[in-house]
Amino acid sequence: MEHRKKKKQDRRAERPKPRTAKAGDIPPRTLKAGRRSLWLIVLLLSALTIKLIVLWQLHDHPLLQADAGLDTTTYAQLAQRVANGDLLLRPQTYFVSPLYVYFMAVILSMGGSFTAVRVIQIMLGACAVLLVFAAASVWFSERAAWCAAILTALAGVFTFYEVLLIQAALDPFLIAASLAALAWALRSEQTSWFAVAGLCFGVAVLNRPNLLPAVLVIAVATAAWNWRRAVPFAIAVLAALAPVAIRNGVVAGDWSPLPSQGGLNFYIGNNPAAQGVYGPVPGIRPTIEGQQIDARVVASRALGHPVSDRAASSYFFDRGLEWIGSSPLRAATLYLRKIGYMFTASHVFLNFSYPFFAYDARTLLMVLFVGAWLLVPLGLTGLAFRTAGDSRWQFAIWASFVPVYALTTAAFFAADRYRLPLLIPLAVGAAGLLDLLASRSFIGRRRVALASAVVLVVAVNWPVHVDDGRAE
Repeated sequence: MEHRKKKKQDRRAERPKPRTAKAGDIPPRTLKAGRRSLWLIVLLLSALTIKLIVLWQLHDHPLLQADAGLDTTTYAQLAQRVANGDLLLRPQTYFVSPLYVYFMAVILSMGGSFTAVRVIQIMLGACAVLLVFAAASVWFSERAAWCAAILTALAGVFTFYEVLLIQAALDPFLIAASLAALAWALRSEQTSWFAVAGLCFGVAVLNRPNLLPAVLVIAVATAAWNWRRAVPFAIAVLAALAPVAIRNGVVAGDWSPLPSQGGLNFYIGNNPAAQGVYGPVPGIRPTIEGQQIDARVVASRALGHPVSDRAASSYFFDRGLEWIGSSPLRAATLYLRKIGYMFTASHVFLNFSYPFFAYDARTLLMVLFVGAWLLVPLGLTGLAFRTAGDSRWQFAIWASFVPVYALTTAAFFAADRYRLPLLIPLAVGAAGLLDLLASRSFIGRRRVALASAVVLVVAVNWPVHVDDGRAE
């Protein structure tokens, strides 16, 4: 017995003693956070490198220059006017979204060039990758956050629009910032984060006006959940929109914060010849400047007296509503088609053809394989199955952005760049689905989710007859 006791004592003596912390030791959590920060920097630099390569390949392409015509030329000319001192762009209301005009003007007024504008745009696009990581980490796991960030970095359609001189270049960053701030706000329930989210969404509306219905739905849903949190959100949205409303009121007597081309866009998508995509309107040139001038001329002739930009917009909006009222079945069928275009993998051409610049121009975009074909089916499935988890109401508020934006944008007409804001939250949802499929639990839910994703992959990638602009 004594021999056995002695043997046990010897074994205990041989066991390594637990290491005691000493001054200067780094806690394990700090080490983990440090590694994550390092890898996030690597991801940021990798995304930026990809975008720089694409910018280098396309920056001198003749179809993408500031004087190439269409939307790019209009934004460049307006930005030059602001940079030269015409700060209010008198005398009419804004016909285009003003944020991008002033974004360009600030850079040009500081001695920058259009190349500098593009470089800053891709830097913001690289930051959007980190913001998608942040949003996904709130609603899903860290593994899902990495997946979401990588999917965003490998989505060529984001990089393509970020190197163009049009308002869509800012959409990935603005939407990612808005949704990341909203995710933090809903999860932390801190008033300050709701104010930040409202400010981000308000600024995003100044760049993409058809975001406004989604912002209103988020505000109402937040009020239904916790009205005290909805107040700072709504105030911040109004604060962001106020400068444009005041400018329009002072310059043109129109106190709306929205540009005045909405009515014409509504008519383009809702008329007897409409096909769900952009189509020319008789008597109106297919340029922004032409639409502004010619829309007033056409409306003035029809009404028998001169009209303002806002009155011309109202005229075309009324004509669109009249056609819907006279052909409800045709209008409903067309609306469903436009919804389908918002979620299809096919590229819907408007001014710039992504397939042409990716494949015919032989750029790095051709290997950036992530796009709507993958993000839409996986993203919709991931968002649908996440609602069964905790914080369901908060997540439903956040995820409501997807259906509301898609349904309200389809009321006008579909295009690749109008679909861009949808792909940011869908990247988060796609990563959540991949995380669910990789987990060892929830076997039943995994099977149903996988089956749903397969069905949606087939539906989204089903061929549709729509012009991708490649031949043109």
